[in-house]
Amino acid sequence: GARLEYVKAAAREIIAGLQDDDALALVTFSDRAQVVLPSQVGGDRAAAKARVSAIQVGGGTEILQGLQAGLAQIRQRHSDSVTSHLILLTDGHTYGDEQECLAEAQQAGREHIRITTVGIGEDWNDTMLDGIANHSGGISTYASTPAQVRTLLQEAVRGLGAVFAQGMRLLPHCAANVRVENAFCVTPALRRLPVDADGTIELGALEGAGPLTAVLELSVRETEVGERSLLQPELIADVPMLEIKGYRMWRDVPCTFTPAEPPTVPAPLGLVSALNRVTLYTMQEQAWVALERGDHVSATDRLKMMSLRLHDLGAA
Repeated sequence: GARLEYVKAAAREIIAGLQDDDALALVTFSDRAQVVLPSQVGGDRAAAKARVSAIQVGGGTEILQGLQAGLAQIRQRHSDSVTSHLILLTDGHTYGDEQECLAEAQQAGREHIRITTVGIGEDWNDTMLDGIANHSGGISTYASTPAQVRTLLQEAVRGLGAVFAQGMRLLPHCAANVRVENAFCVTPALRRLPVDADGTIELGALEGAGPLTAVLELSVRETEVGERSLLQPELIADVPMLEIKGYRMWRDVPCTFTPAEPPTVPAPLGLVSALNRVTLYTMQEQAWVALERGDHVSATDRLKMMSLRLHDLGAA
């Protein structure tokens, strides 16, 4: 229908805007995956657009097959000096292969292949799409109208040319009495950051258009009075344009513990804004969890709390 036509229009525009050294592949999936446009650099753009125009609506939603086929195309040309990205669009649920999809995304993240997921319409699994994006260092978004699909695709592709660093990961190196409970990316897009078993936090890529801001929630057991180091975060990243692999930087994060409550000091506005956004995000997560277990009363209460919080922030 209209959504597919907007997707095809966006794909044709992307093909027209490719640079000579850019590669593009296109995979469709319904009850099976089909490589409509194999990965190619340059090539006959008119023929590529014609293939896109011939795409028809299919039945079923086998996301795993589409994901695997798309990643296989990317891996043909992927290297440390290349910015690789997969954009996954779906308007339906996949059944029985959710864990395999998440495993594929996690492996893609290890290879510095980011995945942007776009849910279209109303019948799609937001929890799984969030997981696929988070595990790969990408973002998850939602298109409520056919026209928005086209805009989101254009923005996603435009951002690829502005990637400064990729494969960014943070090693917290916490003190013995400190633990990372949760991690969130606040900008450029709000999302929960997965924390690996060894404590590594995958940040994804840094685009030149703006900063990447992360918030860590720490738990600190009892400690002695005085200044103590909480953690010494180590940031590791690859910078393709400078041909730098494994660039590292460190910073110490100290905290002063006092026997009595310290005087009140206004928090930086940037920190307050970030924490407000994280709070709203976690409230939304809790509402979805309640809804999925059938607790509609709790879900409604949490959404009402979100509405009040947004009103207090002046965003309603």
